[in-house]
Formats: sequence, structure tokens, C-alpha cells
Amino acid sequence: MGNVTQSLRRTPPRVARLALALGILAPLAFSDSPAFASSRGPSDAQRRHLASVLAHRLLSLATMPPGARAFAHWNPRDGVAPPAMGILSSDPDEVDLTRYYLVAHADASRQWIELRTPRGARQSGTGTASGPGQATVYSQSYTFASTPVLESPQLGYSMVRTPSGELGVRVDAVVTWTPQKPQSAFIEARAARIEVVVDRGPNVTTKRVSRYEVTSASLIGAISARVNALPVASPGVHYCPVDLGATMTLSFFVRGASRAFASVLADPGGCGAVTITQVGSSTSPWAVAHDGGGPTLVAFVAHSLCVVNATGFASGPR
Repeated sequence: MGNVTQSLRRTPPRVARLALALGILAPLAFSDSPAFASSRGPSDAQRRHLASVLAHRLLSLATMPPGARAFAHWNPRDGVAPPAMGILSSDPDEVDLTRYYLVAHADASRQWIELRTPRGARQSGTGTASGPGQATVYSQSYTFASTPVLESPQLGYSMVRTPSGELGVRVDAVVTWTPQKPQSAFIEARAARIEVVVDRGPNVTTKRVSRYEVTSASLIGAISARVNALPVASPGVHYCPVDLGATMTLSFFVRGASRAFASVLADPGGCGAVTITQVGSSTSPWAVAHDGGGPTLVAFVAHSLCVVNATGFASGPR
């Protein structure tokens, strides 16, 4: 997504109420209600707008020394522009707002900025980078509290000394919004039995696959609730931990049925992908929804059923 630099328009009343509920137009104290992460929460258009509102709010928290001049775009006559920081990504659900500054007395101004943490933030990164014939780039990044809709809001500073001795500053406010979950991502409250298949992956040499059955109404309800509370998987490029090929499959059955009405395939490793399939009748197409949160779902089910080594990291069950 390209940088967004237009002025913020007046917030529609309905979206303003949603923003207030999420703590965006009030001080940065966020709600963690899981309802906002489901299809019962704001639409994708509203979520994008909320992300834009918060990004503008974060951008306003960037404090500059007295006399700093702000620009929507960098003027090449002032030298090489401060580069974008690594907090930016190609995620289509990301809002990135950018503002540039020029401040007199480069070294003193940089130290002034580095000593001031934006209100409501915690410092999440700092660093320097340089190369032959290039000005040293100083970076600072800050993270704000997340909500189920707005993930890890960040404010990043990139600073370079210009040929005239001023400090060039690029400030990025980055907010990723969580897409609305489709209805197909929810397990209906009609299951009387869950079949669980644990495949520990090729790293396991003995007892790789084991099967379990859940008939307890309370545990069926708890597992279904865990599935329904899973976050939506964000699109874009992601860097994932090691994945050993283990999986957990949950099949949901109504009483007396031999065919599941829904299934959940969860990955306890890597990026924790979860695929939810609504089977429906034999003549209707399958509805598939992709969520995240595989490791937490697998850990909960494994703990509930006393499953050993559900992740496949050991060579076999102890």
C-alpha cells in the first residue's frame, strides 16, 4: 500500500462511535473485546477507516524540536531523503501515513528526539546504518497497544544529517487492520461429537498419528469457542518460525451422523495457519475460511485431551 498523506476527513457518526468503542478518538486505552474480531464487528471498510483515524492520531504524537518544519513530501534539494524503516510491509491491510521534517542543528535535534518517547508508546527498536559515501541513518521505533481490530500500531523515525547541517526526519505511522471474519469461519453450536486426529509430522518416527474422540458437551463447547475466537490470518509477506509438518484435524459431527458438518485443520508450527471447512450437504459447495492462531488452538486441545507432543518436536510420544 502506498503512503497516505491526505488530510483526515470528518469521521462519520457511526464510525466515530466505533472508534470511541475502540479507544481511538479517546486517550490510547484500548478495548480487547473479541466481538470486534468477528463478522459481528465492523465491516472491512470501517476497519480501514479506523486504522486511518488511528494512524493520523499516532502521527500527531511525533514531537519535534522547536522550529521544525513539516512537509508532506521530501524535497530532493535538501539531499537524500531519510529512508523508510523496516516497520513497513506489503500487507494490503496496512495504513501507512508519512510526514517529513527539517530541523536545525542536526546532532542536538537528533538527541532531543531520541530522549522523548511518544505518549502511550513503548520503544520497540533503535539502530544506525551507514555505508561508503552515505550519510548515517538513525532509527527509532515505538509500539502502541493493539486491539482485536488494529494490530501493533507503530510509529517509526528515520533521521539523517543533510548537506546543510540540518536533521532530516521521516516519521511513519503504521497501523494494520484485521479483516472481518466470514461467517464460514464459525462453528455452529450443534456438534455432539468431535473427532481429533493428531499427525505429529515426519520428524516423529513412532506413534506419529493418534486419534481421539470428544463427547463432553462442555469440552465441545470450549473447543468450538476457541475456533470461533481465532484471529483472521493477515495477507501479505510473513516470516514464520520452523514448521515440522505436524497438524491437528478437528471434525465436528451432529448426533448420529457419520459425516462431519465442519472440519478444522490447524498447524501448530510455522505461521500457525488454520483452515476451516464447512461441508454442508452433499450437493452444496464447501465454504473454506482461513484463520491464524494454530499454535494456541492445538495447545488448548492437546492439554484438554492429554495429547503428548502434538507439535512433533520430539522424535516420538514419551
